[in-house]
Amino acid sequence: MFRTIRTLTITLFAAVSLSSCSEIVGELILGTPLGGLAAPFLAPLVYLVLFTSYAPGADTGYSLRTEMTFGQREIYSADITIPDGYTFNGFDKYGVGARIGAYGFDFAGDDSIERYLPIYGLSHSLSYVDSNLNNTYEQDIEPKIEYIMSPGSTIWMRITAPYGGDANQTTATAQFSSKIAAGFRTGILTNPVMTGTHVVSGVITSIDPDNDNEDDNTGGAPIVLNAMTNVAIRNDTVFSSVLPLTRNLDFGTTSTHFASIFNNGSTTAMNCGISLSLPLPAHLSYTPTDPATNLPNGPADTPVNIPPGMSQSFVIGLTAQKEFLGANQRPFPDGEVEFLYQCDNLVTASTFPGINTLGLSYANTAQTDIIPIIAEPSGTGIFTIDPNSRTAAFAAAAVNIGAAGPQIIVKPRQSMPYDMLNLSICDTTGQAGGACIDPPTAMVTTAFGANETRTFTVFALAGEMQTPIMLDALKSRIFLDFNDDQDKLRGSSSVALKYEPAF
Repeated sequence: MFRTIRTLTITLFAAVSLSSCSEIVGELILGTPLGGLAAPFLAPLVYLVLFTSYAPGADTGYSLRTEMTFGQREIYSADITIPDGYTFNGFDKYGVGARIGAYGFDFAGDDSIERYLPIYGLSHSLSYVDSNLNNTYEQDIEPKIEYIMSPGSTIWMRITAPYGGDANQTTATAQFSSKIAAGFRTGILTNPVMTGTHVVSGVITSIDPDNDNEDDNTGGAPIVLNAMTNVAIRNDTVFSSVLPLTRNLDFGTTSTHFASIFNNGSTTAMNCGISLSLPLPAHLSYTPTDPATNLPNGPADTPVNIPPGMSQSFVIGLTAQKEFLGANQRPFPDGEVEFLYQCDNLVTASTFPGINTLGLSYANTAQTDIIPIIAEPSGTGIFTIDPNSRTAAFAAAAVNIGAAGPQIIVKPRQSMPYDMLNLSICDTTGQAGGACIDPPTAMVTTAFGANETRTFTVFALAGEMQTPIMLDALKSRIFLDFNDDQDKLRGSSSVALKYEPAF
């Protein structure tokens, strides 16, 4: 689904991300080339560029949908200037070697990804596109993305694509046509803390047609294009959530979830829908539902209007596509899946891991797939610690709707570190009155058979904690995670946390 363009930042990123193919520059960033040369670029038919958050002080990521056409000139490098006020959190935000972004190609034009390539962080200031899919940076042929600080402390990101990104010295233009999706995970940058308008600019350099490099100074010089756009930082008025938070499936099975979009604004949210933030070898569909019955009550993949102060529920489905490199199947990229919850006239809902994202894993055989449900005492979804006893507890049930597997470690987790808040858990499966089988501990290790349900109780003790935990359902939460013996997440759920001490 292609919508209104908000900024061109990802256009610049994508210029290098398309490492295994020729690159393009689109109509939004076509300016007058230096030296007055005519740029042999063809404007794509569609551009969609979005941040994953525009809220003050919020972590943000990027996404792009665009197209390239056979015969377009390749790009060698792009310098992106992100203004003061933004914070660069590092390409090692999720650990050295972690997947921090991705891009893909839709050759068929049906909004599905036929070729997926990940972006990995090498260090705080360096990342690369793994175009050879071997988890090794090959600097002579794979694009790199560098973080640079200019003398004025403005953030720069320099993207370099050897030989225009296709690693082929004999080509100077795109060799095929394709839709393109590209992006970086939420958290690589943090928005300015104040509302306002900021200017993002870029300088894009094409290859030298003599040798498919930046410039050999012997013939046709590269073409340099300049671009800029305004980015408005403003408060969220659209919020979203999704459940269950994780699925572990075998290929051929659709991962189903319930999502909600809430309009907290004063005007009707127009044409609200759901799409993938980052490219993924999977097909996404969404259908509006009746929240009372969870049954579909509208056409699939059709945006809806949401009145002010109201919400709309959806059922969403993700079906992984098998990709092959020759005779070898490419592993599905396990991990966090980010969505764009968009309305035409309001700011995109900010991305909050564990709230409106999901952990998704696909394999060739059935996996352990645990769906937990938390039942806190008030029934409101807010887990409130008693101010006098400074204690509280909630119950949880979890069913394994997948295959029996390894031992599962069940552990409560704070979304934010409260040093004097202690959490413990016990297994209550089959016990009268929800009694603990063993005394509560920091975690419980147990086995889940196929279709088996187990129950647990989680305890919270605030002790001498005097700092209140204000209700912030997006940030202050207690998660209940189910990990296997390889630390792979097999299930997760959460509840909002609140504590107002009596002293």
